[in-house]
Amino acid sequence: MTDRAAQAIIAQIDRAADSEQHVIVFNSVPHPHKALVSVETDIESPLLVDGDGKSLPAEVTLPAIGKTRVRFLSESAGLGHKTFWLRAGGKTTPL
Repeated sequence: MTDRAAQAIIAQIDRAADSEQHVIVFNSVPHPHKALVSVETDIESPLLVDGDGKSLPAEVTLPAIGKTRVRFLSESAGLGHKTFWLRAGGKTTPL
């Protein structure tokens, strides 16, 4: 998938909740795929939620001062994408 194609898809995703950080995971293979996703955020105690607002399991750690790392398992359809949100209100485990 090219950056231009990814940007076109991202532009069409509803990102109305600007107080939350969006995590968009792309699956560039033609079959369903599971992947471990790791992102860093400035949100101190993030909670990972899906498109229905349901909280999802995630590992949240503090690898460096001022940053929080969130790792979670994402499943998406072939050649698809899935959007997650990080919002304040989760639990953090210091490393």
